[in-house]
Amino acid sequence: MYQFSFTTVGGSTRVNIHTGEDIRHLAELDQKMWTVLSCPTTGLEIDENSLKCMDTDQDGTLHVKEVIQTAEWICGNLVDANSLLLSTDQINIDNIANPQLKELATNIAGENNYIDLNSVNTVIANEQQQVAQQPLPAAPYNAEITAACKEKKDEYTNYFRLTKLQEAGLATIPADTPVPGITEEAYNDMLNAITAHENEVAAIQKANADAIAAATAQYEPLKKMILVHRDLYT
Repeated sequence: MYQFSFTTVGGSTRVNIHTGEDIRHLAELDQKMWTVLSCPTTGLEIDENSLKCMDTDQDGTLHVKEVIQTAEWICGNLVDANSLLLSTDQINIDNIANPQLKELATNIAGENNYIDLNSVNTVIANEQQQVAQQPLPAAPYNAEITAACKEKKDEYTNYFRLTKLQEAGLATIPADTPVPGITEEAYNDMLNAITAHENEVAAIQKANADAIAAATAQYEPLKKMILVHRDLYT
């Protein structure tokens, strides 16, 4: 069992996290020694991107087990976990233990002996720009007409429904009810065209986003390592 060191402050016993080995063995720390057992991944001083990297189930909350998993992951990818205490986004190439990540970092670093967040973000941005994007189709109507058509949906649908009921003698449309300046068939055609266009746009946007994600997927573990290296100790 790993031996942590402790300090007593004001009658409370606190664990000292002063080395990379302390971080590596967090799983062995009695959970009663944790000040809190969970926290949100937004609204804190730490970069939300880093917290989301640690939030493995993506539920918007960081739990003890996820901090432990992240600690074990980052320590397993570093030769010297003591560098975590520097809280920097620069990692020396020789300190990367994972062969695949080290090779990728070496290619990005070029003549430098380190990799940092800016260089990885630059590569990711360049890759994103090179991905061919499917063009979005032209809208069937301009923005003003589209907005008006959608805004009138409930009103017109209800009017057309009442018209049918009135024809059957089952309802009476109040005399002051505004009458649509369009037939039900023509209105439904417009609404269907707008809906079809929005669905097509959404599908293309998702396809474009998926293509970008696929093109940059290989860099995400390296970016995660840099973010965690910078912010885990904090």
